Amino acid sequence: MFKRETSFRLNDHTLVSNINNDLVFFDTDKGMYYGVNSIGAVLWEHIQQQKTLGELIATLLERFDVNEERCWQDVTKVLDQMIAKQLICPVF
Repeated sequence: MFKRETSFRLNDHTLVSNINNDLVFFDTDKGMYYGVNSIGAVLWEHIQQQKTLGELIATLLERFDVNEERCWQDVTKVLDQMIAKQLICPVF
């Protein structure tokens, strides 16, 4: 489980691009593309700005109609998936 003060960064082999208003991650090692939804785009904004998980959760709670527990569950699930695909990594 991540702590509130955890931040994330792209792995060296990951590129990000906006294609036709969709955010796409490209793994240059595997040659794979991964598209993300609007929450994934907010995640990317925060990763890019080196903001913490706590700051990300606060932003999502302001932007979306979701309770804090559900938000934590959903966000950590997406982060876990992005880490498993080696697109991002936590910064401690």
